[in-house]
Amino acid sequence: MRDKHKFYYYSDYDFINIREYYVGEEALQLRGVLKLVSPFEHEITEDWVAFEHLLDYSFYNVLEIEPSERIIIFCPPYNLLSRDNIEKVTEVLFETFNIKGLCIINPGFASLTSMEKNTGTIVCLGDDIIHVSSFFNGKIMKDTVKSANYGFRDLVNLTLKQLLQKGYSFTTSSEKLWVEDICNKLSYVALEPEGELQYKKNIEKDYICPDGEVISIKKNRFEPAELFFKPEIIGNDGTPIHKLIYESHSKIDDDLKSTFKEVILTGIGVIPGMDLRLKKELNKIGDSQEFKVKINPFSTHSEFKGASILGQNKEYLKKHVYPLEEFKDFGPQGIHEYY
Repeated sequence: MRDKHKFYYYSDYDFINIREYYVGEEALQLRGVLKLVSPFEHEITEDWVAFEHLLDYSFYNVLEIEPSERIIIFCPPYNLLSRDNIEKVTEVLFETFNIKGLCIINPGFASLTSMEKNTGTIVCLGDDIIHVSSFFNGKIMKDTVKSANYGFRDLVNLTLKQLLQKGYSFTTSSEKLWVEDICNKLSYVALEPEGELQYKKNIEKDYICPDGEVISIKKNRFEPAELFFKPEIIGNDGTPIHKLIYESHSKIDDDLKSTFKEVILTGIGVIPGMDLRLKKELNKIGDSQEFKVKINPFSTHSEFKGASILGQNKEYLKKHVYPLEEFKDFGPQGIHEYY
């Protein structure tokens, strides 16, 4: 399946062999002649066929394993956590790849595990989603689950828009990726955005583009990040991140709230200053509860690290692996007894 439908495409440089699909770095290198797709957007399934391609590529090209000989540990992205999506993932893995067993791990719990915790509140700032959830002794507290459909991608898009308004030009896909690099290297959250330019020195920084052009960035370093606290500036009606966390925390029983006074941030959208600003905003709207905000030191790969730790825990796997034999009897719905 991975190499079907081969044909040749003529470029200015050479004939290149085009496969049915590409994933990851290969896809980015050919983005000028390919349509780039993401299998999932927010909480909506966009393309299950693309998802199968992603799994196929991961098993055979990256991991170089035969999935039918393995028990698979799957830590889904937050936008795959709905009951229907979990069942569809289960169906695809068993029926398409004939796996021996499946263990699905909640990404929030995996992130906690990466810090050797099983109780706490996790806030993931993802590419296109903010997700808040709390766990007590490894069990998710379902009433605390809150999400909003904005994220790091919106930060990049707003930064791009502001730089275009300043007269800079980003027309190709490659050039637009430079803006993502700018955000990764230079964006931050201001503690007091209204007075940032007046009271803080050395804000302006230069970014040297791969083509040699120098871009000077000042207020565009911190202004776009305000979308996390005022999503309406990008036309998004989602709940601001600090209010989302507070709403989640309000669902915890009063006698347990002191256990959850620490909020842990994770994900690609965690940029410098986010922890300090969130602490300020949370304590501004909070009651007598004093919030603490901490960044997961493994932020961009905490789910992978946590799932790897759990994958070596034989007792955990014994309780949470859904075996092929039971899938044959109970189908995708049976996964919920183990997840």
